Amino acid sequence: MKEALSNTVKYVSLFALLILLSACQNESQESQPDPAAPAASAPPPAPVATAEVIYQQVELSEVFTGRLESAEQVELRPRVSGYIEDVFFKEGSFVNEGDLLFKIDDDPFTAEVKRLEAELKSARAQIALAERDVERAASLKQTNAISQEQVDNRNTQLIKASADADSIEAALQNARLNLSYTRVVAPISGKISRANITQGNYVSQGQTILTNLVAMNEIHAYFDVDENTFVRLRHLAELEQASQLGAKAELQLVGETGFPHKGKIDFIDNRVDPMTGTIRVRAAFTNEGGKLTPGMFARIRMQVGAPFDAVLVAEQVISTDLSNKYVRLVNDQQVIEYRPVTLGERQGNLRIITSGLNQGDEIVVKSLHMAMPGMPIAPQKTDMLSLNDTAPAK
Repeated sequence: MKEALSNTVKYVSLFALLILLSACQNESQESQPDPAAPAASAPPPAPVATAEVIYQQVELSEVFTGRLESAEQVELRPRVSGYIEDVFFKEGSFVNEGDLLFKIDDDPFTAEVKRLEAELKSARAQIALAERDVERAASLKQTNAISQEQVDNRNTQLIKASADADSIEAALQNARLNLSYTRVVAPISGKISRANITQGNYVSQGQTILTNLVAMNEIHAYFDVDENTFVRLRHLAELEQASQLGAKAELQLVGETGFPHKGKIDFIDNRVDPMTGTIRVRAAFTNEGGKLTPGMFARIRMQVGAPFDAVLVAEQVISTDLSNKYVRLVNDQQVIEYRPVTLGERQGNLRIITSGLNQGDEIVVKSLHMAMPGMPIAPQKTDMLSLNDTAPAK
């Protein structure tokens, strides 16, 4: 009986083991891939906007700030004292050289001219009388009718009469000048300010400021240049075998885009200020259209280097990784690469790349946050110059 029970337990255990082995075999077969089943398809490369870098000739330049001044300006003061009789200009208008601006009462000066003219006639009459006396004295001396002393006295009287006439004639010339100075005319052509003194007011010779006048056809921009830039400017002149004067300068007013006003450097001071390490420079601009007004704030871009070929990219395609600058380069396999770059000078909305990129390289220019290094893409080519002027990518 016990033996039969033992055999039954053995058979049951063997049967359970067979069932377990069969289940494991089925599970193993289900976990293996079916070689006949199709493989899952990979996603297509994402379309990404790209552009070829710009390769062109550029000029190194620096931008400075300064103020505009007129090439010519005059504080108009009277040359004679007197009362203002009339004002002949419209305040703030343009006047031409020689235009009448103020009229000072000329009655006292006219009277002085007439008085001296009369004195000059009298002096000339005295000369004529003295000449006749000298002639008579010479005739009488031949017969010894008068002494030599009397002859000398009459010659002296003639000399004195001539001197008196010369003195009066000089005074008359000065009086006529003073009479002409009662008409205050514009010494230069330009824009005139307001009249500080109006009709009926007294003005003092050389003291009272009647108004001021500034020439508008040429405007100067004064600005301070650091010593390093001054040395570069001098080196540029040596390369071109030319003077530092005449270097190209461009000007931008507040609210303007770019540097639309073209001029040149026409003055460099003779010493560097030891306190600031700068030297004063002046650029001259033709004031076409009268847009440039003395006293205005301006930015001046000055050429400081010889032209050279360079790679340029739009400012907004440059990203920052901690303290490094980089772009997303598209390689020959159309895969994005991380490419560190070294930045040079700005050229408008473009930036010179001094190292890291070469002529013909293609980089990602839009959706930078989605373009990761190692990512395959389908390039959608565009023009670097057509990019909008947006903030640089971070």
